[in-house]
Amino acid sequence: VNRYLATGNYTSLDDIYNGPITNINGAAQSMLIPGDLYYMDYNGDGIINVNDKVPLGKLTVPLTTCSLSLGFTYKNFSFNALLYAVPDIYRKIMTLLFWDFPGSNIKAQPHTLSRWTPEDAGAEGAIRPSIHISNAHNKASSTFTFTNHSYLRLKNIEVSYDLPKQILQKIYISRCQVYVNANNLFTITNADPRRDPERESASVYPIVKRYNIGLRLSF
Repeated sequence: VNRYLATGNYTSLDDIYNGPITNINGAAQSMLIPGDLYYMDYNGDGIINVNDKVPLGKLTVPLTTCSLSLGFTYKNFSFNALLYAVPDIYRKIMTLLFWDFPGSNIKAQPHTLSRWTPEDAGAEGAIRPSIHISNAHNKASSTFTFTNHSYLRLKNIEVSYDLPKQILQKIYISRCQVYVNANNLFTITNADPRRDPERESASVYPIVKRYNIGLRLSF
């Protein structure tokens, strides 16, 4: 998918009105303020429009996945775990979890305080833009809204204990195993912790941690 190259932020009104003409997503030049994203005029024609989008070579589906199974048995105790990782996968940030005032609701996101301020005028790269009721300009498909969502996840882990056979023979049970297991205990990723980096759509349930305690019986 082609996207704009977000190379930084406008630092002043002079930056806005002396820069390339822009009307991305209907956001005219007059609607921009310092701190909004600055998109590269890739073809150098003085106008920022769809002709300035470029292919990024970033994939939303993984070419490589990694898994590591761990386990051991010691006497009557057993331990098993599965780690799963997906490197170099990119996804679009979720609008409702990133931008302030989603749907014109009065709601600020947890990382609002990390937005651009005049003190960041000399910073390199694009910083979270200024606050807007409408983020039409900043929401454009760009290198800012399309980020690395690589992750490492502990898919499952289990600890179990087999009761001694001497005890079980008296009650005519061949095996009784007590276990505790869990799924999705942790996920390490640069993505918003409120979303599941494994899913691209915003219409999915967040990551769910599950804990189970049980018995496995054999007669």
